[in-house]
Amino acid sequence: MATNRMKIISSILVSLACLACFACAGKIVPRAETPLVIVDEIPPQLRTVYEEAEQAFRDRQWVKSRRLYEELLSSVPSGTAGSLSRLRIGEILLEEGDFENASRTLESVPRLHDGDLLYDEARYGLALLAFRKGEVSLSEGLTRELLKRRVASPLKGKLLALLGENLLAAGNAAGAVDSYLAALKETAGDEEEKNLRGKIEGIVTHGMTVEDLAALYRKKEGEYPSGYVLFTLARLAYESGDLDGARSHIQKFLRENPGHPLYADGMALSDRLLKIGLVDRNAVGVILPLSGKFAAYGKNALEAIQLALELAGEERDVPVTLFVEDSEGNPEKAAQSVHTLVSENQVIGIVGPMSGPVAASAAREAQFLQVPIITLTQEEDITDTGDFVFRNFLTPPMMMEALLQFAFRNMGMKRFAILHPDDSYGIEMMHLFWDEVERFGGEIRGVESYDPKETDFGREIRALAGLPQDRERPEKGQLDPILDFDALFIPDSFTNARLIGPQLAFYDVTAIRLLGTNLWNIPEIPKEDAEYLQGALFVDGFFRNSPSPAVRNFVDRFFFAYGKEPAEIEALAYDTMNILLDILKDGKVRIREDLRDTLLQWRNYPGVTGRTSFTPTGDVEKELYILTIRGDEILQVN
Repeated sequence: MATNRMKIISSILVSLACLACFACAGKIVPRAETPLVIVDEIPPQLRTVYEEAEQAFRDRQWVKSRRLYEELLSSVPSGTAGSLSRLRIGEILLEEGDFENASRTLESVPRLHDGDLLYDEARYGLALLAFRKGEVSLSEGLTRELLKRRVASPLKGKLLALLGENLLAAGNAAGAVDSYLAALKETAGDEEEKNLRGKIEGIVTHGMTVEDLAALYRKKEGEYPSGYVLFTLARLAYESGDLDGARSHIQKFLRENPGHPLYADGMALSDRLLKIGLVDRNAVGVILPLSGKFAAYGKNALEAIQLALELAGEERDVPVTLFVEDSEGNPEKAAQSVHTLVSENQVIGIVGPMSGPVAASAAREAQFLQVPIITLTQEEDITDTGDFVFRNFLTPPMMMEALLQFAFRNMGMKRFAILHPDDSYGIEMMHLFWDEVERFGGEIRGVESYDPKETDFGREIRALAGLPQDRERPEKGQLDPILDFDALFIPDSFTNARLIGPQLAFYDVTAIRLLGTNLWNIPEIPKEDAEYLQGALFVDGFFRNSPSPAVRNFVDRFFFAYGKEPAEIEALAYDTMNILLDILKDGKVRIREDLRDTLLQWRNYPGVTGRTSFTPTGDVEKELYILTIRGDEILQVN
């Protein structure tokens, strides 16, 4: 699947923001730089102790370093050696979180002379301690006091960085950036520079107002961090809906900052802005057979789509416009319709078509033009066309998975037999059922096929039940059927199932459960047929008599609007349109790639055809309705 550039941009911004918020400022960082004291200032007999203490300090071996400095302090409590020992011990206590003793120790460092580096470092330690305790005003005051003096460059860099932390904590993001930028000029270490840049970039990209950014750009035009400023101005303009402003800023960013770390993201935003100009995010295309032999299905689906749009106007503020194209049941016309919807109507997405070859043709054109299309077809492997092609339709594999999952997990069934018509549908369903049984760890104990035109199924039933083929029916009590299976799967129409049921009873094949497909989900069951199909299980993607409030509301509203009850194709079209309307409520979905990416992540939409999700391949996943026959009614089991 294509990568969503704006998600990458967002993740970068979040990362930078995290740097700004959480990177520790002003740590006591042991440095491999010019020592704070020269060795000659340490008594000769204690120089080994001093060197070991400094090395342990640089290695962050706090316990060892502190012990050695306490040894040095007890031997030389005054002068340079004493001040250094107090400073280091105070710094170690600060790192260990012992703020009270750290403060007392750092306060004890005397000022031996004007510009005393050890004293200044101790005062910096006190400022850092105050910041860590949350005493921001005190920390800022100590920091500013030190900055008025002529302090060494490394310390000045640390002070400016700490001042930036105080300003940021006080809510002065612009002041913090100025302070960090000043610290950057005084910093020599790569790690410190990286840390400062991370904070600057984090605040610029995620923590400043437009006014502060504009002021910073005027001060730093052509210098660091003007590139980050321009990119952020472009992003903020885009997010606020000022697309002209966003285009102006991003063009300037790209022109002035070749090779910038955010250049690729700038190109992505520029490309996105270009695409926004070519797409109407409130325009949805529909391609259905409104003439030809499938016109009735197409018109019913269109009515459901229009109903969804009408109800959305009542319940949601979604100003979507439909652009409807008649596929005429013609593959070439369907492809042409996709082109028209994209080039003339600038639609953000398309619903339909329905029949296999027509849907396949439209899908190829939609993939070529990079527009999301949600087809309403069983066409095999249609979503393999590409990442802009989706399907919302009940497929045979979905039915078999749902049926057998219920049979195994809820009914405890493990052994099955199959009685199927010898036609393409029956053979396909037989293979799918068999594969799914094996996937669940069950077994097929018998398979028989019959001529689709046949009305007498005695031979096939006797074969499955282990009864002699040379006798119409054994005498009662002489031979009983051998039913070594829990359920019999009959993938045929309800018309044939109603003929098979009584014949199964004739041969005493009754201690089993019958399993069927969605072809058994008919509006009404004649009482004379229901007797022999009691307890039969089958699945469907839509059940108009479901107690679900969403289904009841849909059925009632559809009947009120059109004077008829909806069937499965209407329900699928209704759900598909509602999914798009829900997605388009989000103002962040502005271009076709956004719609595609959102669809690919869509999970558990509570539609009238069951909870609906799309897989990473664009195909649909649904919680199908498990149905049974009880009395002369079809009832929902799950």
